[in-house]
Amino acid sequence: MMAGMATGLYKETDGWGNEESARVRYPDDSELDVPRHEYEAEFHEPPFDELPTKTEYAAHHA
Repeated sequence: MMAGMATGLYKETDGWGNEESARVRYPDDSELDVPRHEYEAEFHEPPFDELPTKTEYAAHHA
């Protein structure tokens, strides 16, 4: 998968072991949790700090 093609959905403080992570959606509609350092290195949008939490995301998409 090419960098920049995935869109961040939400972040979790302990979603990747004990590390911060982000849930991303790829153009083929697949989703994957990735550690924060990987998310930031691959230039996903929006920036990690602007992602809603998983709870906020769930409330907005209920």
